This record gives sequence, structure tokens and C-alpha cells, in this order.
Amino acid sequence: MGIQVITHEIPSWQKRKRYENGAATYSRDIVNTQLHHLLDYFSFEPYKGKNVIISTCPLISELSEAELKYKKPDIIIQYLHSFPYDASIEYIKDIIKKSRFPNKNQWWFITAYKSFADLINASGFRATFIPMMIDTSEIPEPDNHQNMAVWFGNIYPSKKSQFKTITSHFKKAGIKMSVISKGRLNSKRPVSQKDAFEIIRKYKYGVGVGRCALEMYKMGLKVLVMGAEFGGIVMNDDDALTQLYSNFNGRVITWNRNIEECIDMLQYSHSPEIPSISEINHLDFIKEIDL
Repeated sequence: MGIQVITHEIPSWQKRKRYENGAATYSRDIVNTQLHHLLDYFSFEPYKGKNVIISTCPLISELSEAELKYKKPDIIIQYLHSFPYDASIEYIKDIIKKSRFPNKNQWWFITAYKSFADLINASGFRATFIPMMIDTSEIPEPDNHQNMAVWFGNIYPSKKSQFKTITSHFKKAGIKMSVISKGRLNSKRPVSQKDAFEIIRKYKYGVGVGRCALEMYKMGLKVLVMGAEFGGIVMNDDDALTQLYSNFNGRVITWNRNIEECIDMLQYSHSPEIPSISEINHLDFIKEIDL
């Protein structure tokens, strides 16, 4: 009886990961700031003596039987790092089906997308929404003196069309755009995350989603929210809350859906205050769920 914690450091997941991504970084932040709360909580009644699996990064369905300590867990806490546009509930069903733990009542999903948590719950599964936060202690102070833009985030095939559109509109506005994607600056120079932050903090404008958007806001940049879809810009705190509920992922649009108009207004947009993940306690959200 006990607790197994599965993180981004598990060897099988590390072998598949070719470069740093948001899931690994978020998992690291959870481990550094939240894991001790969770371990304490599940070590006492009514959970003492139960088998608990907590996965902060890889899907348990992707792991081999040998990597799982418990063959019959009582509780499975699975952090999710994506929200599929299509067949979202089939995605959840597939995770459970492939995991060798078919009892849906064993599972509780944690997601940074409020609408995904609502959808999972409405479909007879269990989930809670915990907003995405970052470790702000690693973010350098702003030095936004370069009238340039930076795309910060990995460019996947689903984003290539939007990338071309954004590049074209910035060029039309007379603003040069650099790119930090898959650990490289402008597809050439390798950069660590620390190096990337030192580069980014000097820019005035940014393009990104999720954690990348939050990190740029913290460094004082004016940000276009751009994922697989365009999400607009943040003009006030209400816009920021709307985007936070959708993990700044382009699933909702704030202020305007027209990219060119958003670029024209970008200098007047709002860079919201970004709290640190260490200032919240994931346990406050998890305590409310019926395990």
C-alpha cells in the first residue's frame, strides 16, 4: 500500500521527448511546488492504506506494466497536458481503455482547461480544473527596449499556417519577428530555457500560447495569443480571466478575431499580473473532489 508518483523524468517518456516542451516544464513545476502537498494528503485517512498513482506528465496509458508499481490502484490522479479539438471524450475513454485500469471511478483527471473539466464531468467521468501557473522565480526582469516580436513556442504542423499569417502581418506592420522553437533561435542557434528568457525579455511583442504566453507576460511583453487557432489579445483583466480558463490556447478570442487589427493595437494591450505556481496549492482544488 502506498503512493507512486510518475513524472517527466520516467525514462520511457524521456526517450520519446526530443526537446523541452510545456508538459515537461509544467510537470517539473508541479514536482517542485505541489508534490509535497499531495504526498502528505494521501498519506493520511481516509486514503492511508490505499494504492495511489499520481502522474504529473506522461499518460499512464502509455506506460508499460513493468513501469507501474501497483497492478490494482485505488486512485489514479492524471494530469492532462492537452485538450483535443476533436473527439475530446473519446480521448479520455481511450486513456482509460489502454491503461489496464478500466474502472472509470478509479480516475480523476486534472486539466488547465475549464471547459474540458466541465465536459469530462458532464460525460460521467471525473475531473477538476486547476489554472495553469508558472514558476515566476525563474523569470528575469523585463527589459523591453527592442521594437521587435518573438514567436515563443514549438511550431507543430498544425501551427504552420498561422505562423505564416502572423509573420506576414508583422512584416506589413514593419516589425521584425524572431522565432524560438524546439530549442533553437531562428532554426539555427541552440538555446536553453534560461538563454531564451534572456533573449525574450528584451522584446516588446510576443506570440505564444499556454505557459509561453504566461512567461512572456511576466517579462512585460505584449502578447498575441496564438495556438492552433488565433486567440486575439488581452485588453483588460476580464480578457485575461477568459484566456486563463482556456489556458491561453486560442480556443477563445478576446478583443478581436482580426489578426491585423490586433497587431495594430498590440502596443496598447494589457500584460496581466502573473502569480507564481508556488502561491497556489493544488490540494485546495483536489480536496473538493470525491475520491
